Amino acid sequence: MWQNKVSLISAIPICLCLGTFYSWSVFSGPLSTELDVSLAVVMVAFTISSCISGPANILGGILYNYIGPKLSLIIGGVLFSSGIFFSGCVKTVGAMYILYGIIMGTGLGISYCTFSTNAAKLFPDKRGISTGIVIGAYGLGSFLFSPIANNLIQEFGVFSTFRMWGMCSAIIILISACFVKSPVRCNENIVTEKIHSVEKKSTPKTVDKKWKDILKDPQYYKIVIIVIIVSTIGTMILSHAFDIIQSMSRLKSDKVVNGK
Repeated sequence: MWQNKVSLISAIPICLCLGTFYSWSVFSGPLSTELDVSLAVVMVAFTISSCISGPANILGGILYNYIGPKLSLIIGGVLFSSGIFFSGCVKTVGAMYILYGIIMGTGLGISYCTFSTNAAKLFPDKRGISTGIVIGAYGLGSFLFSPIANNLIQEFGVFSTFRMWGMCSAIIILISACFVKSPVRCNENIVTEKIHSVEKKSTPKTVDKKWKDILKDPQYYKIVIIVIIVSTIGTMILSHAFDIIQSMSRLKSDKVVNGK
């Protein structure tokens, strides 16, 4: 099962790179200045990429089933990285919408579906842990990259930072993807017994359904609505996180200066 461990570990750098997507708030202010448009207009690029990445998950699932995780991650990584890199060459907001919004968003959705699906299948008896590791790395990406991106923007400018971001993402994702493989099934009977024993102890009896039957189930739409609400609120806050922090810092500074 060491091959599965290598695949899981190799997915971590990919997840860190993909998670940098949420560092958009660091770029929005400088982009607004460079393109001479309002902050609201710039934010549309992030909105487009967020909306596109959802349906792109479906495409990622199809690619995963037909060509496997390695090629699927390579395709997603190329789209993700090229969308970011060429965003550093734009002169108009419309081009930013296409590159960062559509192309990068598509690559993000394909890659996200691939690494999360593959992680769950690598260790079927420990799906929670394996999936949690990669999604945790995905969430950590923005936390690690935001201060780096801020320093790079101040030193080299926002467009140069986009190009550096795109190149580094491409190198890391493409190299790491070469070590990600489909799950290797060793001691299948033992694994199956573990899964059944865990399911009997911790979960009620479930019935597998085909996707057509799922679409007929009202419970599915309740879950969809909850996911949309939660993800929309989270994405809205993250996209403005840096600006919110800066505003709060200025308010605190003003209070100190005015002696309040």
